[in-house]
Amino acid sequence: MATIKYSALTSQGAQLTTQLNALGSATMSAAGPTYDNTTNRDRWGMVEVVISGTYTPTAGASYTVYLVNSLDGTNFDDGASSTDPGSHEIVATLAVKVASSISPRATSTFPFPLPPTKFKFVLKNGSGATLPANNSSVLNLYTFNETVV
Repeated sequence: MATIKYSALTSQGAQLTTQLNALGSATMSAAGPTYDNTTNRDRWGMVEVVISGTYTPTAGASYTVYLVNSLDGTNFDDGASSTDPGSHEIVATLAVKVASSISPRATSTFPFPLPPTKFKFVLKNGSGATLPANNSSVLNLYTFNETVV
């Protein structure tokens, strides 16, 4: 009988950086740079949001991460506005620790499937507070695959 094993996580680096600067509560970031998965065709992804600087999230705080896909590698699906994700796909909802003056770190609990296309990420700030404007907060992408042995 075959066994499916995951490969080790590979860091693909920051997918959102300055897009997170002073991002208001209940608003969506601009889309990050294009991530090209047409060559590696990594199957699974996980994200990590690291907010550098201190701020105070409120009760029920979370970040929602969306994937903005491009089937042809040029044209990306539309989002309706800065607060409405339109047709973007939710890939992770990350809970944020509620405390005063913290530098939160939130990671996806479950992997999400990655399309074999070019795509971008967008983050909706549901923390109840504006993110710091210090050019140091990031959304990192980690990818991995599976093998049958």
